[in-house]
Amino acid sequence: MAQLLDVSVAAVDGTGRVLATAGPAEHVAVLRESIAHEGPPASPSPGLVRSFAAVPVLAGGHHHGRIVAYSPSGAIRDSDVGILERAATVAALVVTRQEAVNAVESKYRADFLRDVLTGRAGTAERVTSRARAFGWNLARPVTVLVAELDPDGDERSAQDRLVACWTAAIRRHDPQGAVAGFSHEVVAVVDASLDAARVAKDAASAFADLPPATFSTGTSRPSPGAETLPEAYSQALKAARVGRQLHGPGAVAHFDQLGVYRLLSLVNDTDELHAFVRETLGPLASDDDAENADLRRTLQVLLETNLNVAETARRLHFHYNTLRYRIGKLERLLGNFTDDPPTCGSTSRWRCTCCACAASELHLGWSLVDFELRSDYIPLCDLLKYCGITETGGMAKQLVAEGMVMVDGEVELRKRAKIRSGQVVSGEGFSIRVE
Repeated sequence: MAQLLDVSVAAVDGTGRVLATAGPAEHVAVLRESIAHEGPPASPSPGLVRSFAAVPVLAGGHHHGRIVAYSPSGAIRDSDVGILERAATVAALVVTRQEAVNAVESKYRADFLRDVLTGRAGTAERVTSRARAFGWNLARPVTVLVAELDPDGDERSAQDRLVACWTAAIRRHDPQGAVAGFSHEVVAVVDASLDAARVAKDAASAFADLPPATFSTGTSRPSPGAETLPEAYSQALKAARVGRQLHGPGAVAHFDQLGVYRLLSLVNDTDELHAFVRETLGPLASDDDAENADLRRTLQVLLETNLNVAETARRLHFHYNTLRYRIGKLERLLGNFTDDPPTCGSTSRWRCTCCACAASELHLGWSLVDFELRSDYIPLCDLLKYCGITETGGMAKQLVAEGMVMVDGEVELRKRAKIRSGQVVSGEGFSIRVE
């Protein structure tokens, strides 16, 4: 086209990155400069009609970039613009075809990886053989990473960007690593020797260029092979969600670094955990008073430092007298605990209180629902939708398909499983008791 129109031409993607150019080097340099400054180049011959033209590449209702032309003689005519528009139409067709191919390939990759992570892909030999067809090496020791979007973002558009950023990061750090996007998360399986935190930071830096969404990342223990990947996936998912609850949006957490929270995250009976928190912390367990959350945090740090008031004040950035005042409020609510003699009983009480503080941080934000059944049964996906666990029935079906829902403590993969009175449906962050 550059020879046909006697111009310099550049193909630019939606972010302004130049993908390809044609024409004399000096003219292409001027063209690149104009693209970088998002404006036409200064015409070397003032008074001529047109030296610069750009047409968009539109496909599927999306703007994928543009084709830009530059003529130092200012000789771009309307007929030349028409040729550029035809070229943009051809480019749009190519983009549409490639997107369709990529969508099918991505679905196959995601479906296979989901089966691997839920233990439904067959023997280890079959898994490693099929993975090889996708360019993945699952026969080596690996680590599972889960990146999950934090709430309060535009989930659909952010999810697409999240997949793209993580795919690019994995390709840079581990070309044989597996990566796929699920309905609300991205899962990567990488070489166990890789620095997972560095990979997450790389993906986060690219994702941060397109605000306002953020994501939290969880890392599993090393997995020796394909047969232990379901357990590793569960660890990474728990690390991502517990890390977010403890450290806020954008957290990066390793399963082994969760401490007591790791044990508490494995408890499926949330009613029992809530009862334990209420019995141990009494009125401090309630969030009716906004100050209670701060007092629980103060208590937890006190217990972590073995009731060392000076060290606790330093960690919380409190004045010593401010901390003594808070301790007084805590003892009025819980009874005297700072003057207990160092007996086995008092140590046990401190440990129980510490666990209760951890449990309150981890589970008081869970969704606990009592659902009154007015018929013989209700399909599982309908129950999840009616109780507000998912926004749509389609999202509920996806959640079940990914093995993220349990019925009476067992993973349930049937989307329309009949749920009857007396059963408990639970998952990460929710528990539904059917009555």
